[in-house]
Amino acid sequence: MKRIKIENFPELDYATKEAMNTLCTNIVFAGDSVRRILVTSCREHEGKTFISMGIMHTLASMGYAVVLIDGDLRRSVLASKYGIHLPANTQGLAHYLSREISLDDVVCATDVPGAYVIPVGHDVVNSMQLLNNWRFEELLDQLSSKVDYVIVDTPPVGAIVDAAVVAKSCDGAILVVSSNLVTKQEVANAKKQIEKSGCPMIGAVLNKVQMDRSSSRYYHRSMYAAYESKNYYRRSSDSEETKTKEKGKKRGVKAK
Repeated sequence: MKRIKIENFPELDYATKEAMNTLCTNIVFAGDSVRRILVTSCREHEGKTFISMGIMHTLASMGYAVVLIDGDLRRSVLASKYGIHLPANTQGLAHYLSREISLDDVVCATDVPGAYVIPVGHDVVNSMQLLNNWRFEELLDQLSSKVDYVIVDTPPVGAIVDAAVVAKSCDGAILVVSSNLVTKQEVANAKKQIEKSGCPMIGAVLNKVQMDRSSSRYYHRSMYAAYESKNYYRRSSDSEETKTKEKGKKRGVKAK
């Protein structure tokens, strides 16, 4: 198994850490039936990759084994944005879906204990056809048997249909909504599109919220903005929680 380092993971302030902790605690409280989770947004630049990375990092720090799948086959920015330098000839999701390679060929262990990443591999044009492949659901099944949570970062559901295709293989979806950017109708349409696939919407994250600095819930808007893509698609209970944590420590993708 290849090992990678995440060099540009943002340093979160106290309020943002607490918000991420709350989000991940709610994910845990959703139960064992919600372990394959899609993260999407209505539009580009809403911070869904930031939230996906935050969920991966936070759940791993809580003692769970987590795999983050870079599901943006058309225009991935995860590696470049977070300083992930992949070894030469690294294979990823696109390779797995298009030809016969094993799980160990695509999963990379990160420098965050318990956190793994499946990179996109390379940009493709026929992303919907690949994601609609039976091998994608097989991949999620294999990962679910080895780790506690599988997080799939997808393109905006309001931009292309890929997120809805992925959703049919997931247990739940989280919609990232940027404050003062999208309309209520866009949010309603995104929710409807995801739920058409049979995947329940388990929650939403209101991102880039500007609050009074005196509030303990203040978010640094500039920090969120720094992790937005600027060229997206330019091309065509306590006891119960303790038990769950102990269960998570026993899981993990075996490194070779």
